[in-house]
Amino acid sequence: MAAQAVLIAVLVVVGAAAAVPFVWLERNRWRRRRDSTALVLGGAVLSGGQGVIAFGLFAASAGDLDSGWLLLLPPLIVAGALLALGAAFRLEGLARSLALLAAAALSVAGSLAGGLFLLAGFAALLASVCYLLAIADNPRDFLRRLDPRD
Repeated sequence: MAAQAVLIAVLVVVGAAAAVPFVWLERNRWRRRRDSTALVLGGAVLSGGQGVIAFGLFAASAGDLDSGWLLLLPPLIVAGALLALGAAFRLEGLARSLALLAAAALSVAGSLAGGLFLLAGFAALLASVCYLLAIADNPRDFLRRLDPRD
């Protein structure tokens, strides 16, 4: 029964991470930097949700784990997601870029939780890539420059 609840929670988080950026883009067509903000929003929902699920799983099995320091890894993922959200909606320029770099670093550090809950580690790494891509003013142009077909 607990495995089914975790599976449902993971599916809800992944679905929200896929849907929320599209809804945000549709409602905020007129805003500047909308693509980069949507990237941050999707990455934050994905990694923050998976980080919360991983923390719940780690806390539930705390007696079975040999090291208590493993409980510190999922909050790093959640802290990176919260920092990225704050940077995307409140900061501009260099401060925004530095905050997104710090959020990516926190997510990469928290991705070590993937040793026990693989989805949390993968979500944290994917979110850190989203945060780094969002530093560019226009992520689509950045990805076009990386395309080897040109």
